[in-house]
Amino acid sequence: REWQTIARNIEAQGSNWTGGTVGSGGLWRGHSDGTPNLALVASTDNDGYSGTGNTAPSIERRTHTLSNGEVIWDLSGNMWEWTNDTITGANQPTITASPGFTWRQFTALTSNGTLPYDDYRPSNASWNSSQNMGQIYSDGTPGNNTIYGFIRGGYWVSPSNTGVFTVYLLNTPTSPNINIGFRCVVR
Repeated sequence: REWQTIARNIEAQGSNWTGGTVGSGGLWRGHSDGTPNLALVASTDNDGYSGTGNTAPSIERRTHTLSNGEVIWDLSGNMWEWTNDTITGANQPTITASPGFTWRQFTALTSNGTLPYDDYRPSNASWNSSQNMGQIYSDGTPGNNTIYGFIRGGYWVSPSNTGVFTVYLLNTPTSPNINIGFRCVVR
């Protein structure tokens, strides 16, 4: 659950919020408006808008600062990212009265499925896509035993669904897609 740990670190830093303090405005959403209509490479950490054609105070800032001062690129927007987590369709978070694959606000979920709340959602239960946290694309249909991989963050043409907490649970772990990548990690 490394992604969730980083997302929680990002949400706890005032510099990652459009209003300059935690909970003020929303988190920077990253490259997600489709201009340009492709994934972008990272640049120097002093230009968080690199390649987007935007400047401050655009929501399209691609960088977030961690508590240790390090800068991380594109955890929200630009390119979906695989994680190492999986879940069956029936065990996914959902709106109990309305299972089936669809985008959902975190605030609308009535069931966490088998996931603990802290493993996929923002720390504040009232935060959703209005604060650029993202949304969840999930199923929750009883009997769906297909295994799905966690894809996180959103990509370059999904503004309302993009955020550091965005979770997309439709692809099986072997599903290829041109807008899904992965993050190299050193342990």
